[in-house]
Amino acid sequence: IRDLVRSRGLGDVYKRQILFGYDTGTISGIKEMPDWLQVFGNDIGGGKYKLSTSNESLVVSILSAGTFFGALLAAPMGDILGRKWGLIAACLVFCVGVALQTRT
Repeated sequence: IRDLVRSRGLGDVYKRQILFGYDTGTISGIKEMPDWLQVFGNDIGGGKYKLSTSNESLVVSILSAGTFFGALLAAPMGDILGRKWGLIAACLVFCVGVALQTRT
């Protein structure tokens, strides 16, 4: 089985699934941050804010769409830029995303 995993690249698939789970776990925490809720949520009184169910599902869906398209672009970027610069570009995109999330 180890040779099958190496030859088919299934190890990379499993690594990407771990990162997908990490992203999903991260967005759960971000949705509960008071500052984030104040910017994107609805005021329910008493200085508390809540995200509507439809907006919450939209946020999670956009995250899932981003991971889907990111996975589709990973291989071509690796072929065009090479492994080293492809990883650097991916890290830069990640850093921009984190900066946008924490800016609010």
